[in-house]
Amino acid sequence: MVIGLHSQSLNNSDGFVSGSEITTGYLTKAFLSKAEVEHVFRFSPSNYKMDSSQEIDLVLIEGWHPEVPYFVSEIRRLYPKAKIIFWNLSFYGFIGVLRLDVDGYLSNSKKNTVILNKIKPTKFVMLAADIIDIQNNEFQIKRTKDVVYLGLNHTQKSEDLEKLILHEAKSFDFSIYGTGWGNHISLSPYWKGILPVNEINTLYSSSHVVLGMTEDRQRRSGMINNRVFEALSCGACFISEYFSELENVFGDLIFYSREKGDTKSTIEMILQDSERMINHRKKTMSFIKENHTYNHRVDDILSFYYSLL
Repeated sequence: MVIGLHSQSLNNSDGFVSGSEITTGYLTKAFLSKAEVEHVFRFSPSNYKMDSSQEIDLVLIEGWHPEVPYFVSEIRRLYPKAKIIFWNLSFYGFIGVLRLDVDGYLSNSKKNTVILNKIKPTKFVMLAADIIDIQNNEFQIKRTKDVVYLGLNHTQKSEDLEKLILHEAKSFDFSIYGTGWGNHISLSPYWKGILPVNEINTLYSSSHVVLGMTEDRQRRSGMINNRVFEALSCGACFISEYFSELENVFGDLIFYSREKGDTKSTIEMILQDSERMINHRKKTMSFIKENHTYNHRVDDILSFYYSLL
């Protein structure tokens, strides 16, 4: 079997790295661990070099981009036998997603799964963590950073949520990584630049606390972003705003901030009692390893692919 993966970016010259580039990198490893997968091609806008001499069986598109309809048409032209699946993980370009000439959808939202299933066959599949990088047997990692946040700064993240989660970490040893924070009015002093993709797990493994935020529309639809799985897989204590889907999946493995002061008090508790957190960290790492790796997700994706044949 030969698989093609499409992401919103891939080795961009300006250093920009989309979440879908990270996800498709992890998916590549997971797919290649399967005996039936011979090769994985990765595509992105401006990276559409295709070898029509080798058939592609499955194409998985992770994330919308205005070039995606063109990409789909090229896949249809060059690889008419390929099954094309779009993985819906946000609301960016959602109208365009509904119009795509695909064979099926995946979604990390149960609500969107119901909507998309009215158009094409759809399966609920969440994001995950990369099993290859989970160091569960080497737990005694020196944690040199108190609090970190990794993510893009963009207009879809609410100011109230930013105050609840990020601003309450400013009195600690706090570092922000990602695009768009350099010009932020109050958070730019904490910005440490853009983190290389291969250093994400190193960052989380060396941090006591990782902060998380979810866009309003994604939260309302029960979408859980990749940061949650990745941070927990590294044994970091994860603090996030509360929403029911997070609790349904992770229970008390996450520390929830519901009102002003919660984030600060939780950080203080974690830092003051780091020894007591060891068992908590071990539980989170085991939970991800046993239930939420990309190896698990690839099994779901391949099962869905075979159902479309």
